[in-house]
Amino acid sequence: MYTLAMRPGTVEDYNSKVGELQSQARQALTDLQDAQAQASQEAADAETRGQIDSSAAKVNSAYGDLKGTLGVPVDYSSFETDLATVRADLKTVKDNAANLSGEDACFDAGSVEMDAGTAEMDAGTLEMDRGTLDYTISDIEGQSTALKDAWDAYETAQALMPGYKPVLSTSTGGVSKLRTNAKDTVSGIKSKGDGYVKTGKDLAAKARGVSDAAVASSC
Repeated sequence: MYTLAMRPGTVEDYNSKVGELQSQARQALTDLQDAQAQASQEAADAETRGQIDSSAAKVNSAYGDLKGTLGVPVDYSSFETDLATVRADLKTVKDNAANLSGEDACFDAGSVEMDAGTAEMDAGTLEMDRGTLDYTISDIEGQSTALKDAWDAYETAQALMPGYKPVLSTSTGGVSKLRTNAKDTVSGIKSKGDGYVKTGKDLAAKARGVSDAAVASSC
């Protein structure tokens, strides 16, 4: 309970108080709208940062995958083994051709032809070895493309908030350098694999030449 002293007022007093109340209401509405706008912007910024973080994580993953693949030496041991076999085949052809003599020379020359065929067949194994390299080449090229796509997506996302810097394991220069390394590695793998195949074919061709000469001189 309290005592309230009432006094007469004028229309001007009433209108003044109404104006004050309306002004307070407008300010309250403005403050509410500003708070809502700020909350919306903060939510949008958080979503943008999340997109940037996600795209940066994909870059980091793609970069690590490609770097790891390039760090694994390519195994050419099967090439060396099969090439050694073709060299041994050629030696057999040469040795047997050098020992052709007498009445059975023509018959024995047929065996030399078979030996030359073996050399050609073994040389074909090198081409199969070359085919296995395509899996490695495909992995490298696929991972290199994935890295480029991830980086492009990151740059697009990061442009929405240039001032925000996520955790990133590389830079545009690092991506370019690693992709160039990948391209050079693929070129080297192809060149070395093709070189083995060519050497095998050349050895097989020599074996066939020795065989043809043996047949021509003995039959």
